[in-house]
Amino acid sequence: MLRKHLSEFSLDKSTLYFSEHHLSHAASAFYPSPFKKAAVLCLDGVGEWATSTTWLGDGKDLKAISQINYPHSLGLLYSAFTYYCGFKVNSGEYKLMGLAPLGKPKYVDLIMENLVDVKEDGSFYLNLTYFNYTRGLTMINEEFENLFGHPKRTPESLIDQFYKDVAASIQHVTETIILKMVKYLKEVTQVDNLCMAGGVALNCVVNGKIRETKIFKSVWVQPAAGDAGGALGAALALYYNGDVTRKIEEKDSMKGALLGPMASRSETENILSNENIKYKNCSYCELASLIEQGSVVGFYTGRMEFGPRALGSRSIIANAKIPDIQKIINLKIKKRESFRPFAPIVLAEDYHRYFVSNYDAPYMQFTDYIQSDQFPGVTHVDGSCRVQSVSKEKSPEFYQLLNEYKKLTGESVLINTSFNVRGEPIVCSVKDAISCFMRTDLDYIFLNGFLVDKKDCSELQVDEVYFGAD
Repeated sequence: MLRKHLSEFSLDKSTLYFSEHHLSHAASAFYPSPFKKAAVLCLDGVGEWATSTTWLGDGKDLKAISQINYPHSLGLLYSAFTYYCGFKVNSGEYKLMGLAPLGKPKYVDLIMENLVDVKEDGSFYLNLTYFNYTRGLTMINEEFENLFGHPKRTPESLIDQFYKDVAASIQHVTETIILKMVKYLKEVTQVDNLCMAGGVALNCVVNGKIRETKIFKSVWVQPAAGDAGGALGAALALYYNGDVTRKIEEKDSMKGALLGPMASRSETENILSNENIKYKNCSYCELASLIEQGSVVGFYTGRMEFGPRALGSRSIIANAKIPDIQKIINLKIKKRESFRPFAPIVLAEDYHRYFVSNYDAPYMQFTDYIQSDQFPGVTHVDGSCRVQSVSKEKSPEFYQLLNEYKKLTGESVLINTSFNVRGEPIVCSVKDAISCFMRTDLDYIFLNGFLVDKKDCSELQVDEVYFGAD
């Protein structure tokens, strides 16, 4: 099958190479990092047999240290609780993470005494009596539900306090296990830097805790830490297996993760013209003014982000100071649960002004605590935020917008969330962006320097479902 489809690109006679799943994760974490030498931690559901692996990267060499095998998996443990709390496995884990601060970790002892046996080095075993994923089509069984005294939550139903407390509990357990792993990995490797990948590495709350402990001086997480990043890792693993020298960049070599497709300004204008959509040229100064006044804007420019986080090329932007802006965007635009938090963006040079730490966080992979109560739109119930620091080098257009906003208001914090509605991927093409814009309550869309006002769109344009799949 691979050869058949590769032949469409005249690659049918090429040699095929295969990379192990966790090697791909490790390579995606280490090789683009800014470190010559680093420990590497990979955590996910399962790849082949591995569920947790540790490595030592040095130059272009990547050496395996330890491995935990299926069915004992931290990723699958977290997914089991995702399922139990009524969210979809493999896509709803971030909802569970967002729900956790609304609860109290009442069930930590219950989990640690019955579900998972954790050693001091962070290795662990799951009690498979309570799980069904090894032999059935669900994550948990009746014994799991009996243990907690409540049935699995029905998806889309109201979330009562019990499930919030369960979410807080498994988040705490996950943090405990990973911090033990990190501490032991430091003892084994005696290096200053840590790299991370695998789906569990998308848990930015855990990542923030790792930074707080200062067990490692520096922590770098692959922006596409999940399986999508494995494509990058497989290519890098093969490349550095050859006779090449590894080039290490001071920040990292991910180029802001802006590795996806792009549409030129002329292509954008042609689409707008062909669809009879009224538009005008728009400066970043004018756009900043609209956002300051309370408009919610779809922002589309340059290359698309690689990975699950919207980093300023396919984003929805809003004023973080407006009361109830979180609920407005969640319910009227994103069409998702009202408790879900939004991420702040901040000019990199102003990071210390607003947040407790002073880190470089270009990929939205860590949480931090905000120092002010002026920004309700991005402040979670526990005062935490999943922050993106925006630099001119990595995100020039996004930086320009934030800089103009700062000139106008004196502040350089805005809401940034992915340009999509629940259940759909982040928009990729100009047509995707226009379709999403027309089907939501976004006020404006900014497309490669052109601005479209929803009020200027005809009733027919707004009511139609645009374009469909390309």
